[in-house]
Amino acid sequence: MNFKPKDYPLSFLTNYARQQTVLWTRQGGKTTSIGIKLFKRRVRRPSSQATITGPGLRQAKLVLEKLSDVLSKMDPVAYRAWVEKVLRTTIRLCNRSRLKAFPFSLEKLRGETSDDVDVEEAAFIKECEELVQGTLTPQMATRWAGGASIILNSTPWGRGFYYKTLNEPSVSKFWTPFVADWRKAVEVGLITQEFIDLQRQQLDPDRFSREYECKFTEDTGRWLSQELITACVDSGMVEPWRFEDSFEGLEFYMGLDVGQEVDNAALSVVEKAGETRFLRYSYIFPLGTRYDVIASHVKVLSERWQSTVRVFVDSTNERALAEALRSQIEDAEVEGVAFSLQSKQKYASFLKQLMGKRLFRFYYDPEVIADLAVEQFEELPGKSDEGEGNIRFFHAPGTHDDRFWSICLAVAASMEVEPEPFLAVIPR
Repeated sequence: MNFKPKDYPLSFLTNYARQQTVLWTRQGGKTTSIGIKLFKRRVRRPSSQATITGPGLRQAKLVLEKLSDVLSKMDPVAYRAWVEKVLRTTIRLCNRSRLKAFPFSLEKLRGETSDDVDVEEAAFIKECEELVQGTLTPQMATRWAGGASIILNSTPWGRGFYYKTLNEPSVSKFWTPFVADWRKAVEVGLITQEFIDLQRQQLDPDRFSREYECKFTEDTGRWLSQELITACVDSGMVEPWRFEDSFEGLEFYMGLDVGQEVDNAALSVVEKAGETRFLRYSYIFPLGTRYDVIASHVKVLSERWQSTVRVFVDSTNERALAEALRSQIEDAEVEGVAFSLQSKQKYASFLKQLMGKRLFRFYYDPEVIADLAVEQFEELPGKSDEGEGNIRFFHAPGTHDDRFWSICLAVAASMEVEPEPFLAVIPR
């Protein structure tokens, strides 16, 4: 295969434990190593199948994409002997073995008979224990004698089944761990110290600890807990909808958090179906994006997604963008919203309430998850004479909460009740 693995990937590639937990630093070669391991086992086991799943289709397909990159560099004679076809979600071998990728679904997995299963980002699948204990293990009973195996890998998150396979003795004794933080990756030359130093400066400490130190972080001071965020990841939502898409007969609400030089502007769109809000689109504008460009983006999106009902625009410091949108968008109600302690508390509480009832759902996206988790809060001693809220929201230095507030604005726009007086509604 013309592939020379480093130290810690080699120990994983040559291990034949039946139940393996992989916890490696970001950019540490995990996805490539897993793909190669599954491919190697398919070559050695004719008519066998490796199933790759995860909370989103992109995560599952990424394993095959990384593997395809390696296969393209193979010895051409070996490639012709082993590889029959490489597709987006399937790689077929000449010995009738195959690797298949699809988004997580207990029903689909129950219908597959697999020799090996890799679960990507397992910590973000709330049904992970049911998947392993109730679906995969019984399913592999007839393949166990042939060497069937389960691989769980993920970024550290929460205290669910994935966490238990590494940290709870009653569970971890059945799992073989492979753990490698950024230090091991730097030591073997997969990433550089300069890259790590840059990431340490750009990411908040909590996220850096998860993604590069391989540490499970606490929820102390976080407005939305890791467990709550994970519970709202909807595996049925394969990917976000695209800017180029068009829709009719649906009910959309938009939230736009305004920023330019210091903070990014962020746009989020939710679809309301019954009582449930589905996050369908979330976009972060580059720093310095002009207001007219932002306004055009929102206008075009509202025209393509023709059932946009209301748009909430952050007008705390600047009303120009809200006024521009109000004059350009004819079919949707545009309201400028002035953020205050009271309005932030109301909107953030409404989002949290929806999530607690599982009435807010979103597609798996590491960036969306990280941005939902970034917001922190503290309780103030009491309310002011003006009736302001008693919770102050903030985020760690060097981090951004623009997406968080754009989502809060989008779900607030979907409220059925009339806006409270604190809304700064711009007159027509």
